[in-house]
Amino acid sequence: MKALDLQQILDALARVKAGYDATSCLAYEAIMQEGRNAKFTSAEMHHCQGNFPALNVGVTMGLDATYPTNLNSEGPHAKTLDCLLENEHIQRMAHFADGAFDLLAPNLYKHYHDHLKPLSKSVFTAAAFNFGGNVSTKVHRDCMNYAVGWYANQALGLFDPKNSGHIVLTDLKLIIEFPPGALILIPSATLAHGNLPVAQGESWVSFTQYCAGRLFCYVVNEFCTKTELQKRDPEKYANIMNLKTTQWEDNLKLHSIFKESALSIDNSM
Repeated sequence: MKALDLQQILDALARVKAGYDATSCLAYEAIMQEGRNAKFTSAEMHHCQGNFPALNVGVTMGLDATYPTNLNSEGPHAKTLDCLLENEHIQRMAHFADGAFDLLAPNLYKHYHDHLKPLSKSVFTAAAFNFGGNVSTKVHRDCMNYAVGWYANQALGLFDPKNSGHIVLTDLKLIIEFPPGALILIPSATLAHGNLPVAQGESWVSFTQYCAGRLFCYVVNEFCTKTELQKRDPEKYANIMNLKTTQWEDNLKLHSIFKESALSIDNSM
């Protein structure tokens, strides 16, 4: 697979602006410090995506759930997550990812916003902190994330991006340089992705933001499961099921072509 320069992936990567490098360094230090203070379980350190500590926070909805849940809101890591979420540098990174999403895919972003505003202040309802320092994720798909949507992944750490820490997109046969502070927005539910390990003595952690696909269904079903909706309002249920026959094609139209993204960028300047 061919290694590509960061600037060549215009629709997936947004480069840092002035002063953002300092923010990413301070965010990295905050994640490392909280990671050193935390006591992780074996399940939190060894999971399907790799062998590194990871914590999730925010609103999500599992496959068999009947309503959304708030991850780690009162668990043993609640204080750790509160500290990270209140960190001004991590907040700046989150806002940057949000703004990049809006800029590069305005139609999809609006779709997220219109559906999720009753549940979350952000279009990304949940986030994951991957502690380290040598986070190397196995190539995988996040099957519970919104299928037509994007997730945001931001790399942090002390490593040489020319030699390590690359993002790997096996479906596209791409290996992409991913320097500290960089952001990638990809359809993580459908596009296989992972990252290469960094060299000995280097450090790589990440901050990701995402949204569960079930949350969209929950909102469309008038804040209940489809089974509950069928019992409550059979006519509404039948209408929604009919819309599903073209839902995949309709949702794909939400993605912006390059000209639309370029126009959005031009209008923001």
